[in-house]
Amino acid sequence: MKTLQDLIKDLTDITVEQNKINEYLSREFLDLRDAKLQGTNLQDADLTDI
Repeated sequence: MKTLQDLIKDLTDITVEQNKINEYLSREFLDLRDAKLQGTNLQDADLTDI
């Protein structure tokens, strides 16, 4: 399974540090409507305030 970091690298050819992704996601909400999340590992996801 790919990480968000891998996905960004694959799509943009830019490497983003995991802590930068975490900082961004702590401030921004993601719209996951229609996302196919079967088999997704959300074990460490903070889904409060959703």
